Amino acid sequence: MFCKKCGTNINEGMGFCPNCGEPVGGADSGNVTNDNSVTNMENGSDTVNTANGTNGEGEQNPVIPPVSALWNMYPQNGQAAGGQTANTQAANGQAAGGQTGNMQSANVQSGMTQYPAAPQYGTQQNGFTKGMTMEGGGKKFFADHKIFLIVAAAVIVVLVLVLCNLRVAANFLRRTFSSPESYYHYVEKKTVEDASADFAEMYGRYFLDNLDTSGKSVSAQIDVKMGEGGQDLLDLADLAGVDMSWLESASFTMNSSVSKEAISLGLKAALNGVNIISGNAVVDLEEEALYLQLPEVNKRYMGVEFDTSDLGDMEEMWELYETLEKVCPDQKEAQQLVNRYFTTAIECVDDVTKKKSVLEAGDIEQKCTVLTVTLDEETAQKVMIAVLTQMKDDKDIEKIIKNVMAEETLVEELYLDDMSPEEAYEEFQDWVDEGLEYLEDYDDYSDDKIKMKVYVNNKGEIVGRTVTAEDTTIKMLMPEKGKKFGYELSYKDSYYDESMAVTGNGTRSGDKIDGEFALEYNDISMADISVKDFNTKDARKGIINGKMTWKLSEDIEDYTGYVSGMSMIQKITVTTDFKSDKNSSKCNIGVSMKDKNLVDIMISYSKEKGYKGADPGSDAVMIDDEDDLIKWGKDFNLNGLTDALKEANVPSEVTDSLEMFEDMDIETIMDMMYYYY
Repeated sequence: MFCKKCGTNINEGMGFCPNCGEPVGGADSGNVTNDNSVTNMENGSDTVNTANGTNGEGEQNPVIPPVSALWNMYPQNGQAAGGQTANTQAANGQAAGGQTGNMQSANVQSGMTQYPAAPQYGTQQNGFTKGMTMEGGGKKFFADHKIFLIVAAAVIVVLVLVLCNLRVAANFLRRTFSSPESYYHYVEKKTVEDASADFAEMYGRYFLDNLDTSGKSVSAQIDVKMGEGGQDLLDLADLAGVDMSWLESASFTMNSSVSKEAISLGLKAALNGVNIISGNAVVDLEEEALYLQLPEVNKRYMGVEFDTSDLGDMEEMWELYETLEKVCPDQKEAQQLVNRYFTTAIECVDDVTKKKSVLEAGDIEQKCTVLTVTLDEETAQKVMIAVLTQMKDDKDIEKIIKNVMAEETLVEELYLDDMSPEEAYEEFQDWVDEGLEYLEDYDDYSDDKIKMKVYVNNKGEIVGRTVTAEDTTIKMLMPEKGKKFGYELSYKDSYYDESMAVTGNGTRSGDKIDGEFALEYNDISMADISVKDFNTKDARKGIINGKMTWKLSEDIEDYTGYVSGMSMIQKITVTTDFKSDKNSSKCNIGVSMKDKNLVDIMISYSKEKGYKGADPGSDAVMIDDEDDLIKWGKDFNLNGLTDALKEANVPSEVTDSLEMFEDMDIETIMDMMYYYY
């Protein structure tokens, strides 16, 4: 027997299709007929008729359907048991999902066993779950919609890949469907955009920020610490009769601060971790006085008259800074100007060829699109004409010129003719017109050409560039393969047969690179360089972060020949570790030889806004004569300096010579000076 709904073979005695759960007897019947009943096992009241769902006493005996039948029998999505809708059952006296009161369903009355409705959780199901509960179950749903689901999955995968590789897709379209000139303009403009942003940041940090005359402070420090190998070298000084074994470390600190009213400079020296001596100097620009202090000797400041003209006209300088800050374009405007004019120049390039090629550097090869650009005098002429034409109509240029000419200070400092801003701009326009007229009439071209090859990866990024002009070739190459990259930065002059290069390989992780490189001169390796966590993004903005190790190459003797002590120098390794941000920088330098640390040097630098200089206070003594010097010398005492040197383990030869002055007052010391000089 076969199911009339799905065609599955049904064994004798089964009341439901094992595949789809359809009651045996037809797709349209909801009842099990007595044709499917089995014979009674025994006579009597204990006889059980399992097929028709009744026992020997004529009472209804539940028939257990296959699991797949539950999809049809339980109400799903508003459908009542047996496949009828709730409304249909309600019309027959039964609510959806079960019986109401004492009323029997049409199926019960017709002899079909009823099952309790599946519990309902929340509202009608939607989406994927709704499909799973449709007639026939999840298996039938997937079978009926297989093609649709495969197509939908493929579309989703394609969309995800496109979104994740949007730059690759955009570059593919540009590269495939645009001319070589248009494609070159496209990739070069993106490079210029990034470069102009980096330039603008350096312009703002190193130029605009330094025009702020509200006050700024800078501090710098150098710490030197001798290692085991360094101590061994110092011990060699004993051979010359000099004891340097006591020297373990030294530190020097400088603090400077500038405002419109004063300039301050502070110095401090320490030996073996002990502060030995410090000094402060303050120039009062308003009072035209110089104040000096040695805190370890005398806490009082000594003041003398100071001609500030030796520093130049400070008021004029501050005024000039303020004026420049006012008229110079801000960081955003500078970025737009640089980007605008480089873009204009790029658009004039029209001699470009395009082909596929392989870029090689180090041990890495990368498939690229190579754009060969030819630049001749005619192209240079087009560039200058385009730039001048744009400058003539550039409102930002007009604004800068008029702002400069409105400032009398700048006019004087730059030795400009005295004229109104409008007159100055008109003169600028006339100058541009003269330049354009000359360029447009120029036709005396030479045969000199510059060849440039630009290597572009599949994302539209420039990963290599070579520039050749007559006998000189410059290469900047960085092919990549996954996280690995090769590198070459080289210069070669075939006329003088001279070359320099940095070559090597490394790995990239985000903006940081690790790698091993060689510094070469005329194809001879001079030094080996190891790089760790070097931040390329920061470097483009003028900020150095990362670790580098330097060591002379073994091949250097091929260039230098025999040099006394070269073998020892070759064993020296120098390590630099930079940690920097916009306002500070710290560099740790380690020097070692044969795995022995010679010396560690730490150099740090930081800057901040505001005047942080020392204040001489009202206790300062102005020195006009000897009496003023004696007045200042009342607090003079060398004991603190001597004690500090002893604490630092400085040899007694030094401290003993100072002890003889400890109990002397300033007058006695002055008399001794007169006697000897």
